[in-house]
Amino acid sequence: MISKRVQTIFTAIVLVLFFQGVTTAAIIEKVDVDSVWSAHPVNFAIVTVKSADIQYVAYYDKNRKMTVAKRSLSSKTWQYKTLPSTTGWDSHNYIAMAVDDSGYIHISGNMHNVALLYYRSVKPASIDSFAQLSMTGTDETTVTYPVFIKNSITGELFFQYRDNASGTSVTTWNKYAVSKKKWTRITTA
Repeated sequence: MISKRVQTIFTAIVLVLFFQGVTTAAIIEKVDVDSVWSAHPVNFAIVTVKSADIQYVAYYDKNRKMTVAKRSLSSKTWQYKTLPSTTGWDSHNYIAMAVDDSGYIHISGNMHNVALLYYRSVKPASIDSFAQLSMTGTDETTVTYPVFIKNSITGELFFQYRDNASGTSVTTWNKYAVSKKKWTRITTA
């Protein structure tokens, strides 16, 4: 039997976010995704790729496992992939996700002053397999607050995080080269 703390149903809300370069939002529909752990608050991630008719969500399932789900926007049926990461009791461990212009899915999360946890899909638009990777290989041992930022005009993908503990930390930025599938550091300490 699932405890009451786990009975929360994660619902994805499809948002329309672009109207001639101006960001606006409207709820189009609500779609139940899965039962999730709800004993402590932690943010999940949702990305809609309207041009590909695909929506992705990344969240912690009822067993606290990082999970990615995918659906066609015309369907309410989800496909699921569980990643090898289990969240602890820490609301810092939210999930960040982005899809680059080649369709690769990027996920990071479950970090509070620990080594970078970053996954990239092995194939574009597929959640069947993810590789766990480093980004640049430096300053990735005490990471918190991951954020993917995608320029809606140029398609450039950036990743920002805090390196080191509060009070001694540095905000770090990386930029992704889609053609090379490689991250480059764009800030210095």
